[in-house]
Amino acid sequence: MSQKFAISILILSLFICNIAFAKNSVRVVRVGVVNARAPFAAPTNNSYNGIVVDIWKTLADNEKITYKYIPLGHNTDAALNELVKGNVDVVIGPISVTYQRYKLIDFSHPYFLNETGLIIHKLPTNIGHITSAFFAIITSPFIILFLLFFLIYIHVYWFSEKADGGEVPEKYSKGISYVIWTHLLKKYHLHLPHTFTGRLASLIWILAVAALLTSILATVTSEMTSAVTSSHQQFNQLADLQNESVAVIKGTRTASEIEKAGAKIIEADSLDQAVELLNEGKVAAVADDYIIAKTYLNTHDYPELQMSSLRIASSVYAIAVKKNEPLLQKINRQILFLQDNGYTQYICEKYINADADLCAI
Repeated sequence: MSQKFAISILILSLFICNIAFAKNSVRVVRVGVVNARAPFAAPTNNSYNGIVVDIWKTLADNEKITYKYIPLGHNTDAALNELVKGNVDVVIGPISVTYQRYKLIDFSHPYFLNETGLIIHKLPTNIGHITSAFFAIITSPFIILFLLFFLIYIHVYWFSEKADGGEVPEKYSKGISYVIWTHLLKKYHLHLPHTFTGRLASLIWILAVAALLTSILATVTSEMTSAVTSSHQQFNQLADLQNESVAVIKGTRTASEIEKAGAKIIEADSLDQAVELLNEGKVAAVADDYIIAKTYLNTHDYPELQMSSLRIASSVYAIAVKKNEPLLQKINRQILFLQDNGYTQYICEKYINADADLCAI
């Protein structure tokens, strides 16, 4: 056998071994994790746990998929761009399905119904509202005018009646005190004023009191009604967000939804930073996915903050994959299997309890 032939046989053998090894080698799927926050993909012990992590682990085990996690930060759009560039094969996390994203990548069957919510400052209770209303009433212009007019009236009345020799004392302190307490306690004079000036002052006083009391009563009714019936809700409808400063996390779908409502967008790098802006009074609210924001408040010490009852928009979460990714069929098969058998909702109940029905898609 010639040396040339032997070399050819060796090269051919190596080529065949290479093909066999490639067929038998295991593909390691690169799984990017974006927006790693509870309750979907919270970092823990050099790994992650949460709703989508448990779903991924289960379907990967069922399909014998070998994978490794790659952290991709908080910016969802930037993370999905890594998918487009081929730096990862799959991206998991709280990822909303949108038309613009679908043009660039593929999505699995949805596993979660998402809503956009608001973190806001707590408003005063009814007692606080009533107290505020009380102070608003006693400092209203009508009350001040009433007291001023009363002081003028009693001085005019005392001055005109004191020299007449009637029941009004001539000494200033005693005379003024007598007139005040007579009007406050008796609500009338013991005798008709003796002087024309005193009678005219009393007549003007009676007419002025009638007008002022009508205005004061209207103010009292308005303030107290507002205090008792207040809904304690800073934002009752979408229009209330108009021109308000709202913090959102960069690269999330939430930003576009808030912008549609006419709010001023203040971008933050993380939910921690966004909540700090709210806590410092630099924004009126923080907009984020409802269940993430609610979980955040439940696990952090912000007693002065609460979730608003206002929901801004709905979307669905899904697992993102590269265009034409062969794994998509396996992923979809397993997600549907888990949903049909109630396992997806079981996973959700571990993390979000009463809100687990959001997984029942």
